[in-house]
Amino acid sequence: MADIRAAQVADLACELGNDFYADQDLIREALRTGRSFNLIHYSTASKFDVFPLSPDPYQQSQFARRRIEEVDYGGGEKINYR
Repeated sequence: MADIRAAQVADLACELGNDFYADQDLIREALRTGRSFNLIHYSTASKFDVFPLSPDPYQQSQFARRRIEEVDYGGGEKINYR
């Protein structure tokens, strides 16, 4: 689950750089329609399903309990996920 707005998509793609597949147009369309989108980590082929945060109280409660996790993909590469 991610609290992301369409205006932040370019910054997200820039931050992910060349390490991830992140189609900006598909992400914006997913945000517009309230649907999930994917990010794919190229070197590990790990796929991440990202669900846009809605104003629904249940989702807001879930998001409030988020925590940061560090994931080690081997070879010294570590990525922090929230």
